[in-house]
Amino acid sequence: MIGNKMEERYVRFHEMGQGRALIELAKQYPPKDAVREFVTNSLDARVPNTIEDILVMVLPKEKRVVISDNGIGMDYEELTALPTNVGYSKKAGDTDTRGEKALGLLAFGSLGNRMHIRSKPHDSETDRYGYAMWEIDESKERIPFDHKELSEQDVRRHFYGGFNRGTRVVIDGVASHVLDKVLTIPNLKNWLRMFYTPALRKGMVRMYLGRPDERSTEIRQELLKEIDYERESSSELLDDTLDIPIKNEEELGRLEVLLFVDPEASYDKVAVYSKDVLVYESLG
Repeated sequence: MIGNKMEERYVRFHEMGQGRALIELAKQYPPKDAVREFVTNSLDARVPNTIEDILVMVLPKEKRVVISDNGIGMDYEELTALPTNVGYSKKAGDTDTRGEKALGLLAFGSLGNRMHIRSKPHDSETDRYGYAMWEIDESKERIPFDHKELSEQDVRRHFYGGFNRGTRVVIDGVASHVLDKVLTIPNLKNWLRMFYTPALRKGMVRMYLGRPDERSTEIRQELLKEIDYERESSSELLDDTLDIPIKNEEELGRLEVLLFVDPEASYDKVAVYSKDVLVYESLG
């Protein structure tokens, strides 16, 4: 630096460009990672000391994906604050909490063009639900939103039945080729088991994959199981939690290690999880 200290200033979006930037952010996710954002939000909303139920549904005829949970839910004030607080989170800096970047909801734009959120707090005594809608508007380069309260009758009629607590996200306008080629039932089943096996092993959550029953109007739900690594010629080497030092932290961290070796396997990657969610498919 030459001369006097320069005034500290920061790069920011121009008012006329922030809508375009938000749309670009919304479309950056591969579809499977967009689904992971919403399911991880649900996992983070688990009521403490309970087993949470999370349902992921794909509805090709409606061009729709649904993620529903019975977690802590949001009150109307929280729900209506979300669109104007993108990028800000009260959990920022909390390394033990998921969703601290507050960008995950934008991932709906990588799946479809409209997102509906209905939510009801777990401790609510009212029969009202909060509702919010976000939409990608390419022509105006904006993401407009709207919100209101709904009755239980409204939710039952339009959003796959009522629920006592939690959050249900419906993403509309999912492209047919994404539903037919990417978000297939076999793919989703493999991804969800891979993403959340630690949480499934611990019994923190029951995760279901739903799809329409072609012979009726019902939704078939399949309970997903954790990945079984102990198969055929594999051998367990380690299943333990280790205390390890963390840089600049006084308290020791806890590293959960599950290691199997299979001499006949063609897949030799060691996955890395943080807060029970897959972050790297390979330690390498």
